[in-house]
Amino acid sequence: MNKFTGNFILVIIYAFAIQPFFLLRRWRDLIFVFLFYVTGYRKEVVWENLKNSFPDKSDDELKRIQRSYYIHLSNLIIETLAFFRLNSKNMLKRVNFKNPELLSELYANKKNIVLVMGHYGMWEWMLVMPKIMKHTGVVIYKPMNDKFFNEFFKKKRIKYGGYAFSMRETLRGLITLSRKDSPWLAAFVADQTPTANEINFWVKFLNQDTPVFLGPEKIAKRFDAAVVYAEMMPKDKNKYDVTFTLIAEESVDTSEGEITVNFNKMLENTINKAPEYWLWSHRRWKHKHLKDKKK
Repeated sequence: MNKFTGNFILVIIYAFAIQPFFLLRRWRDLIFVFLFYVTGYRKEVVWENLKNSFPDKSDDELKRIQRSYYIHLSNLIIETLAFFRLNSKNMLKRVNFKNPELLSELYANKKNIVLVMGHYGMWEWMLVMPKIMKHTGVVIYKPMNDKFFNEFFKKKRIKYGGYAFSMRETLRGLITLSRKDSPWLAAFVADQTPTANEINFWVKFLNQDTPVFLGPEKIAKRFDAAVVYAEMMPKDKNKYDVTFTLIAEESVDTSEGEITVNFNKMLENTINKAPEYWLWSHRRWKHKHLKDKKK
């Protein structure tokens, strides 16, 4: 995309982003109607994922979750727009970190942290974390194909402080940061789907054999970092509570796959509390385990 076109699109985006939340929620209602009723955006994917994940739930229950998910998906769109304009003070009024003292204790022990979370709640708003912790913040991201918007979003991801490393830059970037005195915290959205040639580990997740990345676990062990799970639970009117849970303080002492399995169990527990807030339109199970292919 050329710079002129990209800037024109940004003007349109910001025209929406500057609107207060009560107006953005009006747009959310229209977006919901468009996604759920007009286009039926990935409805078949969402339904299949829900059916396979919750075999004991009735169709009526699943339909309720499906509809609630599309409301949440519409909220994600307006919350992404709001993210562009919210300063850290306003963001911290919407994201309540319930136990930041866990991070402070690990900082006092000079421990680097690998923070793992899922596509649950509004994970992008977790980027405000540099304002509530002493660690040097690092966000790990998957580059976009479009160079213009890749650079735009990279800058936005660090507007509250810290660094942004692409997945390929992660190891080299963390090695550089580790030479400094201040411990770092690297945040991973760790429930993404590996490509077919990257699959080398499976877990049982939401009643299905699921391929997962071992990357966050390997990074943690490489630097003997503590591993912390972040649960982001929605409240009302575009607000969230975040609770941190220690998965492993001494990651080098864990067995292979232990951290990854425990993270997925914690994420599954979060999803079971309120299923509609996970990213169900993602094709999470497009790769089938070899034993399933033989059936």
